[in-house]
Amino acid sequence: MINAILYRMLGIIFFASAFQIGYSQQINVKGKVSNATEALPVATISLNSKITLSDSKGGFAFTVNPGRYILTVTYTGYKKIEREIIINGDSVEYYFDLVLQPSDEMENFVVLGSKAMKQRSNLNTPVPIDLIPVSKLPARQIELTKVITNSIPSFNAAAHGFGGGKHLVPASLRGLGPDQTLVLLNGRRLHYMAFPWTFGVTGFGTVGTDMNAIPSASIETIEVLRDGASAQYGSDAIAGIIDLQLKKTTGITSINFHAGQYYKGDGEAISLSINHGVAFLKRGYLNLTVQMKFNNYTQRNGVYDSTVYYNYPSNASQAQKDIIQLLDNMKVAESGFDRKDHRPVGDNRVWNTGFVINGGVPLSSKTNLFWTTVWNYRLVKDKSSNVYRYPKESARVNAQLFPDGFLPWMESKIPDLSVIGGVDGQTNSGWYWDAAISLGKNSSKVYVTNSNNASQYLLGGNAPTSFYTGKQSFSQITNNINFRREISKNRNVINIALGSEFRIDKYGIKEGEEASWKNYSPGSGRMSGSQGMAGFAPENVIDKDRQIIGIYGEVEMEKNERLIMSIATRYEYYSDYGSNLAGKLAFRYRFSKYLLWRGSISNGFRAPSLQQRFYSVITTASRPGGALFRTGTFRNDSPIAEAFGISPLDAEKAINISTGFTSSVSKNISITIDVYWIQIKNRIIYSGTIPDSPAVRRILDNNGLKDVQNVRFFSNAINTRTTGLDIVIAGRWFISRSTLETSLAANFNKTTLYGSVLYAKNLPDDSLYRSMLVNREEKCRVENAFPNSKIILNLIYTSGRWKMNANFIRYGEVLQKANDPVANPDERFSPKIISSFNLGYKLSFWLSITAGAENIADIYPDKLKYRGNTLAGLVPYNPNFAPFGVNGGYYFMNISFNLIHRK
Repeated sequence: MINAILYRMLGIIFFASAFQIGYSQQINVKGKVSNATEALPVATISLNSKITLSDSKGGFAFTVNPGRYILTVTYTGYKKIEREIIINGDSVEYYFDLVLQPSDEMENFVVLGSKAMKQRSNLNTPVPIDLIPVSKLPARQIELTKVITNSIPSFNAAAHGFGGGKHLVPASLRGLGPDQTLVLLNGRRLHYMAFPWTFGVTGFGTVGTDMNAIPSASIETIEVLRDGASAQYGSDAIAGIIDLQLKKTTGITSINFHAGQYYKGDGEAISLSINHGVAFLKRGYLNLTVQMKFNNYTQRNGVYDSTVYYNYPSNASQAQKDIIQLLDNMKVAESGFDRKDHRPVGDNRVWNTGFVINGGVPLSSKTNLFWTTVWNYRLVKDKSSNVYRYPKESARVNAQLFPDGFLPWMESKIPDLSVIGGVDGQTNSGWYWDAAISLGKNSSKVYVTNSNNASQYLLGGNAPTSFYTGKQSFSQITNNINFRREISKNRNVINIALGSEFRIDKYGIKEGEEASWKNYSPGSGRMSGSQGMAGFAPENVIDKDRQIIGIYGEVEMEKNERLIMSIATRYEYYSDYGSNLAGKLAFRYRFSKYLLWRGSISNGFRAPSLQQRFYSVITTASRPGGALFRTGTFRNDSPIAEAFGISPLDAEKAINISTGFTSSVSKNISITIDVYWIQIKNRIIYSGTIPDSPAVRRILDNNGLKDVQNVRFFSNAINTRTTGLDIVIAGRWFISRSTLETSLAANFNKTTLYGSVLYAKNLPDDSLYRSMLVNREEKCRVENAFPNSKIILNLIYTSGRWKMNANFIRYGEVLQKANDPVANPDERFSPKIISSFNLGYKLSFWLSITAGAENIADIYPDKLKYRGNTLAGLVPYNPNFAPFGVNGGYYFMNISFNLIHRK
């Protein structure tokens, strides 16, 4: 397989090197980039909207028409050059010798955090912002969530849960939920996933954004704003904002091939990405990306040590249990049943294909057209998200189909689309403006195979084993217009920004095939619906939308380059629940060249998602001994929710306070320290399972739900406070012709519940029923499931053609708590340090090879100590509480090609 891909890749390389889009122009602009002693290859040179990279000798070239241009040159570790040039046509060629000087400060220029025209360094902003240049990172980090996880300690995006959770990763910032971080694409709101996250621990019950649907090869930089920003950017920006900026580079074709696997010899990963940028028309750019990835299964099983074919009677003596165990072992030996490998415990097989088109072109001297299209298709073959159905579970297993039991397999098809189109420009009076329309859509279809609907047992061996369970979809159309202007007088600057937004959200559930949800033999005690995943029944079908209108304004004043003060406010109206007003104050004061104080206070909000309002499904499971129970998740606006006394969902309301210092200790070292306090009222959670009891049974029977025993709801059940500390120490040294870059970053945080915890109002007001809606397990998901600290040490050393990167991450302690601590005792998982290393060598300007390993020491999380938590020994680790996964060490090789095109 790998050989075939290599042959195809060589063919693509030959084609890409020959493929160029050009046009005839009259004047050549050429030059060289150096640092006075040697040429600087792969420097970024832009001429207005045209962007290219310098070649192996530092050279670059453009072909242009006569006119006025801004020539900009950037290179990591050096001061930016920005120069206005006039091409008047007096010569057919212009040449520029550009000499870069080492930067005096450890800083990166960012656009988040302020609507001002001026870009500021992340050491000079009123709020903490991180900049991650994706092209500078180790080649293995091909998923965006992994890139950010390995770079920013306050960000967590662990592959919680076996199965689909490996690649549909909910991401968390500052210990809050995934849906409390707003994700942008080229500065525009990115849409949600189609379904609420009802797996694992991180993000349980939330509806996040699938950042891994954006091919990493198309990303130029990632900016992470670690501060509340609802007043500036809208709902969801309680914990902060992540902005994915796509490449605009022209004149280069980049091809990257990656292959690797885990130390255990499984989990093979192969990826191929191609990025090609071309200039067209007069000053237009078009950047194209295609990326294909494949990940294979992993297996991290324990040994199942319970019975397979026979159950223990409830009153059996130990002697009787011993006899049953002996008979069961004989049957296992006779059938050849594998106690270890009958159920995979690990990652699934995933195919991922995506492409990106990012472009722009001037319409006039002051108006530009821009567009972006991102499409991704993910196919997941899931064998590990489900438990095995053993033949002893007669209520779940059709013995004529599966005499030795079965493991349901799921196939998920998840397409994702983002389209952005708009115009921007400048008025004669000095206002900069932009207007855009964004469309986002995500959907999920799930097919279950190697399964049965046990209530079809009368069909015997003719019963179906494959089922279509239905479809969930979410779409979002966003229209916005923004205006900005800068007013300068002496050394004082006032920035004014204002704008409006109109958005339409739409969520739908489509019915699965009848056999995926129907009970064909009521009263038989047999489980209904497809096992592995129950299908959506007609009563679950939904097609809902809402409209959102928002307006905002922001004023920022910079006085004498020392003091910055800003105030922002935003009003939003939601057609399904009402309105909200958010505000923010931020400041920055520079005491000296070496010390700066900054801080902010804001109130924020997060509107409940349509998925949280309207998701519903009924699932069936079995208790020890084989008894079945059905659990219904009911819509928040349903009669059954009202009968239990569950209030309609309202927006989460937050107060965010942060303050800190930044310091340029020297031209080589910088330090930032920020503390934060975030309070969230009416936080939405996916409730614990409210179990069958006399009071619950009475409400269910009165509402015609006699075949449902347990219920769950989405509700504004809790209030939380999160406190934390972020520290970043960065350094960069130029040693002869070598460069050493270091960073030590840490986050310490704690989330606790405060105030009263809501309960179902129509259940009895006592300690038993008060703990059902938000039980012990749900509290743990919020307070203890995230590492209480995360520390990252990163070292990058570059010398000539060699580049070395070493990365060390220490994850803090994590706690696991279940609702029944007797059956499932609490587990405590100790801190772990994960180390990674890679070494790259540039064979030539256009070809480089990188080899390395992640988790070099092959570290695993602590094993589960109590048998009750291991599914009878089958699961040695709890993946839901393993922030770095349970697969161990991984080694890889990466080959990169960079082909520079000259007109």
